[in-house]
Amino acid sequence: MKAQDGKMWKNFVVYIHEHHGEILQPVAPLGVWMNLETIGALRNRLNRLMELERELEAFSKIQLSLSEEVDAELEFSAMKTPVRRKMSPETRQTKNNELFHRLRKYETSPEMEEMRTQRAELPLNQYGEDVKALFDANDICVLVGATGSGKTTQVPQLLLDQAIREGRGAECNIICTQPRRIAAMSVAKRVAAERGEDLKQSVGYRVRFNNAPPEWGGSITYVTTGVLLRQLEEGWDSLDGVSHIIVDEVHERDVQIDFLLVLLKRILEACRRGEPAPPVKIILMSATIDTTLFRKYFGAAFDSGECPFIDIPGRLFPVEKFYLDDIQTMLNQYPTAREEIASDTLTKKYLLNEKEARRDAVAALRHEEEEAEETGIDWSRTGSAWEEDEIDMKQDESDQPDLLIANTIAHLCAKKDDGAVLVFLPGFKEITSLDNLMKSRKFLGQDFTDNSKYRIFMLHSSIPTMQQEVFNPLEPGVRKIILSTNIAETSVTIPEVAFVVDTCKHREKRYSQLRRSTALVCTWISQSSARQRAGRAGRVKAGEYYALIYPERHNALPMGDSAEIKRSDLQDVCLSVRSYGIKEPITDVLEECIEPPSSLAVVSALKALTNLGALDNNENVTPLGTLLAQLYSFFRLLLIVGRFNLLSARWFC
Repeated sequence: MKAQDGKMWKNFVVYIHEHHGEILQPVAPLGVWMNLETIGALRNRLNRLMELERELEAFSKIQLSLSEEVDAELEFSAMKTPVRRKMSPETRQTKNNELFHRLRKYETSPEMEEMRTQRAELPLNQYGEDVKALFDANDICVLVGATGSGKTTQVPQLLLDQAIREGRGAECNIICTQPRRIAAMSVAKRVAAERGEDLKQSVGYRVRFNNAPPEWGGSITYVTTGVLLRQLEEGWDSLDGVSHIIVDEVHERDVQIDFLLVLLKRILEACRRGEPAPPVKIILMSATIDTTLFRKYFGAAFDSGECPFIDIPGRLFPVEKFYLDDIQTMLNQYPTAREEIASDTLTKKYLLNEKEARRDAVAALRHEEEEAEETGIDWSRTGSAWEEDEIDMKQDESDQPDLLIANTIAHLCAKKDDGAVLVFLPGFKEITSLDNLMKSRKFLGQDFTDNSKYRIFMLHSSIPTMQQEVFNPLEPGVRKIILSTNIAETSVTIPEVAFVVDTCKHREKRYSQLRRSTALVCTWISQSSARQRAGRAGRVKAGEYYALIYPERHNALPMGDSAEIKRSDLQDVCLSVRSYGIKEPITDVLEECIEPPSSLAVVSALKALTNLGALDNNENVTPLGTLLAQLYSFFRLLLIVGRFNLLSARWFC
């Protein structure tokens, strides 16, 4: 190589240096026989690709010309068009009076007495003065509200009601982000009902393909994170008139939340420097959050190096926790269930794996400190990054003991008082599998097809109708059984839930450097997620939580979830940076993230996109890159329901 192609040799040396000598193992060549027809088809396909490349070049020139004309027209129009959502002093005063009259009506209405009492009992309203004082004094703060404290519904109302009483309600327009569509829609409806209003008066929502925006001037809008990012694509002027941005469930740390935090941090820093930027206040909220990480990220302007925060306790009834050994003891009292479980191959395999995991967890706990003190080396991760990556992708814990779960649900329905049963399952496939089994026959004498006693709901993003039906009250004596993914883990609250059955699994997006593909891998949740799931019970009375793992395995779960950006295809992430309208160098943007990915991985992804033709040498998106970004968005939706992966998308492209 050095003798025949000096340029390639230099690139090879640079690549080896950048990747610390880590290379792929040599692969043995494979001989493939092709007939003339196949060779002809390949030749025709190559010719067609070359034609497409020429067409893309022509399209790129036309697109550039049109974009220049559009930019010129927009620049000319901007000089003539007044600032959007600008209210005259007379209109603002009229709106302030209307909001004040509406608030007084709510506070004095006998029909809303019960609702006012319920809201007053929430912990967050009991700390209302402290919360408002903190928000008034700071442009950024963190609120940690335990499950049941009422943070999602009450914080925006506290801010709006305070502004209304001070005669500036029309100037208070709050945006509260939610990680999922169902959460934004259901919370907006709940808050509107709490205020005795119709949706789209003071409270509304904006989600993908479905909008119910409130009246501007004294408003609370619940939006998904992606919708707010799309709004910011128009520029900071799109936040004109917005007084507060609340980022709820910030602990989930998906790529969109990380990008949103980068943009919000830039807005705050621009305001502090006196540059043109919307004077918006930022509030980060979560029930389980690493406060130090987020406070330091936004703490540059504070003397302590950390932004202020407040911790609000929850208001939950006690939740008793049971584990797999307790569940086995409960079911052993039923001879039929004991025999079925003992003869079911899948359940036996699951129980055997859990027993082995229990022993491993105990052994690891016993030797962890000794090994750390003796060597300081983690011997479990001594392979190359490629080998570790492949191991992670193979750790698919998708075996699910449907028979064990169905009998557990039947036991709760037969022996426990009224109360909905919420079952956490990894994905759509597992939900439908359990639903079909429960409807196929009786378990412990319970007929789950009897609608006069039971109603089974499947809560998943691909079933939008049930996302609304699950909140509707049922006839007396009918018990809800909700089969859900982690969509019901945060924000979405079904008050009737008194019993939670948890498989302690979820589907997590992981990217394999070796396979060059993204997949939803079924894996174990973190301890913070387990606390969130347990908190779904005990909202209206004492609850019970049943984990289908042994307590030793439960204690060995990771403390928190890892940031999605560290386990994603960075080629997709780099294209997303450009799709959100960010013009700065992609490497610099990703370095600003609260937990940035590896710089070597970013460089590798950018090189791959450039070689592919999705980015030019200046990191601008080409027409092909625009197409790929759109296809990635489409296939990401298919990936959610577990029926596709981005490897197929890449081959399709």
